[in-house]
Amino acid sequence: MMLELTEAGWCNLLNLFLTLALVTDTEDVTSRIVDLLDMVGPLTEKSVSSLVIRGCFVLCLINEEKETDASSLAHRLSLYFTAACREISVASSDSRRHQWYNQIAVYLEGIEELRVVHPALIGEGFKMVFSCCRDQELRKVLLVLTQAIDSFCHRIMQTPITSADEVSASAWWKNVFPFVKSHVMTLTPSSQLTNLAVSFTRLARHLPPEGSTGVHETYLTCLEYFGFDESVSASVSTSFLWQMSNNQELEQLSDVEARIIQTLFRCCVQTSLQNASMSSTEHLQQLAQLVLALPKFRQEFSSAGMQLPTGPEHPHAVIMAFIKALSASYAQSASLLEKRNLQLKAESYLGNVAAHAGKVLKSANPDELKTAYSLVGRLIKNCSLLLYSKTRPDCILVEVIETMLFPRSLTSSKQGLHPAVQHAIREHLILFVHGLKQLDQRDPYVSRRLADIKYHWKFQL
Repeated sequence: MMLELTEAGWCNLLNLFLTLALVTDTEDVTSRIVDLLDMVGPLTEKSVSSLVIRGCFVLCLINEEKETDASSLAHRLSLYFTAACREISVASSDSRRHQWYNQIAVYLEGIEELRVVHPALIGEGFKMVFSCCRDQELRKVLLVLTQAIDSFCHRIMQTPITSADEVSASAWWKNVFPFVKSHVMTLTPSSQLTNLAVSFTRLARHLPPEGSTGVHETYLTCLEYFGFDESVSASVSTSFLWQMSNNQELEQLSDVEARIIQTLFRCCVQTSLQNASMSSTEHLQQLAQLVLALPKFRQEFSSAGMQLPTGPEHPHAVIMAFIKALSASYAQSASLLEKRNLQLKAESYLGNVAAHAGKVLKSANPDELKTAYSLVGRLIKNCSLLLYSKTRPDCILVEVIETMLFPRSLTSSKQGLHPAVQHAIREHLILFVHGLKQLDQRDPYVSRRLADIKYHWKFQL
């Protein structure tokens, strides 16, 4: 008989239950409606499903207001959400897909209304929804989750942590964090991902994941990964570091100043401000301002006898000024020990330059290639003496030359070099040649690679 109810019938029935929940025993009414829905089973009519989900969330709000338990109702809602995510992932047409997404949207709207999100509502369905949503839909999902986890983090920082909070944290770590961790590595991650990364890092300080979640993160490993890991998108790292630095949350990391400088250099290499989003540009400029205030950064200019950049400098100009300061200090150093110490210091500031650039080569984006070859080329031109070591085949200069001027695809018979990469190399080759020619021309590596440049790139030395 229940299956024969029309949409209007369901509407009347839900209104009756909600009225009873307001004036009688809310927990008893909640239990009865869950029993009813369990008896009915899956709701095949999409409009009815959306109506029931919406009504159940209103009942959740009543339970929240009366501070009564709605665990069984949250579990039932989670089952509806998981079913919708499963169906949308195999939908055979846009119309069917749209119908199922409407249920997902109603579910997200319900979460938005709650002050406290029950852990059952952050269930297995979220593992599926991330992969089945399109870009605009995914932004909505991430926005709702960001608001919910921020509210959760704020609450546990203000009040004593309970066992229910621990269960909620486990749901977040198990069902949402793996997606955040993997997708901050994509070339164009949503800005909401950075906000979620910040929220999870702060959650790790108070409620790190338990072993049963399958996630093994701590507050410090989250700081390390989102702020400094080479695989993380430049736009995520810049925004993450800026947000965390505002609350002095980076101070627990060792050698953090050098690593912030290294991240600015990596992000400058990987970010073309010509086609970057407004938020990415703003975050990179904010990170540059943070770097300008670092004592270690300022000390390098003092040691080199150079004036510190002042005013709202372009991030690339800040890095170039720093590169020139390192080069000046190396030129002024008298002993081999001083020179070796400066080389080690430069490596800590610059990181794996070849890997920074290699990521851009894979994308083959013309504007990004132009930025990377220009910045790294000027690094080689100004600092070749600092970056080259005859006894270390893995020194920065050698790895940069091999990666950027002689990538494997250059000599591959099956796979040629991408035209955009070829153009970037030819346009900036003079910078790399200037750097190599400052080195000892009798050095076997230097002489061989200069000859290779002449042969492969038809460059007149």
